[in-house]
Amino acid sequence: MGDPAARYATVAERAQLRALATRLRAAGAAGDRDECLALDIEFHTVMLRASRSELFAALSDAVALVLAGRTHIGSEPSEPSLSSLQAHAVAQAVHDGDAHTAEHAMSAMLTELTMASAERDGH
Repeated sequence: MGDPAARYATVAERAQLRALATRLRAAGAAGDRDECLALDIEFHTVMLRASRSELFAALSDAVALVLAGRTHIGSEPSEPSLSSLQAHAVAQAVHDGDAHTAEHAMSAMLTELTMASAERDGH
């Protein structure tokens, strides 16, 4: 099946995702957590809307709350650049229209976030 954003994103959305991933990578490398959060929220919002699914698009506010919440309670990855590298892989796959690779890259990103959260919580 693959990631729907890779199938349905417009040329402008594909370019926007790559630009956001590049900016997220730079903010991660600089250790700018506030900028990482803002860019991460924007990245996921564009991804969800690019899927052309009303259900996914409706989740953008909830995703923003989760991202902000994990940042404020300290459960984001210890290295912001790690999630930014994964976002770059997702953005590149969406840009290329490679739904299968985009799905796997997004899955890897979510797995890493889950593992980081569990590690932080001592599980």
